[in-house]
Amino acid sequence: MTLAWPVTIVGTGGPGYGYRGLSAALHRALTDAGVVWRADAPLALHVTPPHEFAPLAGARNILLTMVETDQIPGDQVARIQAADLVLVPCQHNKTVLRWAGVRRPIAVCPLGLHAEHGVPVPPRPLDGRTRFLWVGQANVRKGWDLVGPTFTEAFPGRTDVSLTLKTMPHAGLAAQFRTSTGRVRVIAEAYTDAEMAALYRAHDVFVFPTRGEGFGLPALEAMAAECLVLAPAISGLADFFDGRVGWTLPWAR
Repeated sequence: MTLAWPVTIVGTGGPGYGYRGLSAALHRALTDAGVVWRADAPLALHVTPPHEFAPLAGARNILLTMVETDQIPGDQVARIQAADLVLVPCQHNKTVLRWAGVRRPIAVCPLGLHAEHGVPVPPRPLDGRTRFLWVGQANVRKGWDLVGPTFTEAFPGRTDVSLTLKTMPHAGLAAQFRTSTGRVRVIAEAYTDAEMAALYRAHDVFVFPTRGEGFGLPALEAMAAECLVLAPAISGLADFFDGRVGWTLPWAR
């Protein structure tokens, strides 16, 4: 098969997540599967946010995109309408696009896990401690503003609980928890897939008070590592997470 690859994402999302990680992994996988890339191919695959989608003239344009909220601006809807086929990672995305007026064909293609996250989980140490973990970019959508204060309020002065925050470089985040007497650890450097899998397996509870996900890959990774997940069953998470597989957090629109 011959495809055009019009967009190379370099700055959106971390190396393992978001459009940057998804586009890089998909390009590698398709190349390994024998796809030939040619700029003038009749079929073009775009992996990009809706506001950056620019269809190629004369080609059949496939848009792989996602939204994290339940609304989408009208100018983005107009761009999506120019796609011949829209691929989204969860049913919530399809519902939101339909609500917004997108009438192009839409297919749901869930994201998957790297093999490192599915390896056997070694027994966690029975030392009487409980280790909490949060993973994400330090922004309000990911709920990072809720994790630290809630942890401090719930476990004042407790030495048998700890919290790890795995994020991208963010100067203010580390400073915010400097007074937490060593109970909060901030990891801001990039991790490999194997290192991320080990991080999940080293913790007991993954807390993810997100306000909206295009898919919610960190929660799925935590589940694969047999780490108990606390999260709201909303947006992309609702496709695979509810009270049968973890503890659901209450939420309000």
